[in-house]
Amino acid sequence: MKYLIIIAVSLALAMGLQAVPQGGSVQVKGTLILASNSGQGLDSSLKPYEGQLRRLGFSSYKVIGRGGTGIRVPGTGTINFGRGMQANIKINAAPGRKIPVEVRWTEGRKTLVHTSGALPLLAGGPRNPNGTLILILDGR
Repeated sequence: MKYLIIIAVSLALAMGLQAVPQGGSVQVKGTLILASNSGQGLDSSLKPYEGQLRRLGFSSYKVIGRGGTGIRVPGTGTINFGRGMQANIKINAAPGRKIPVEVRWTEGRKTLVHTSGALPLLAGGPRNPNGTLILILDGR
């Protein structure tokens, strides 16, 4: 875990999200965060995820990129965050309250994190010269 910490947290039950049937669509929004121990505080737009982020043990959480995509179920979409970083997302239809996703978070041609779970999904990953990058994906 020298270069990569992977944490996937499923919050769908707490958020009350409904699964999307085949043929429906999901709007997925992504937030790229810089977590560090230099400074203190939580970007106010991250308030809904505060509990999960605080468990990661950093003292500062700052949004450094945002994006979104609409995905027809089943299907795929991409969110570009700039700096060569993007999230490639695959969604399949599923019964129940969860929206299942598979995510490949990349920087250029390099895969930083490849994980799956349910929306909303929090993936902690690569170190950055100023801290650690975290990706939150949420959908409706």
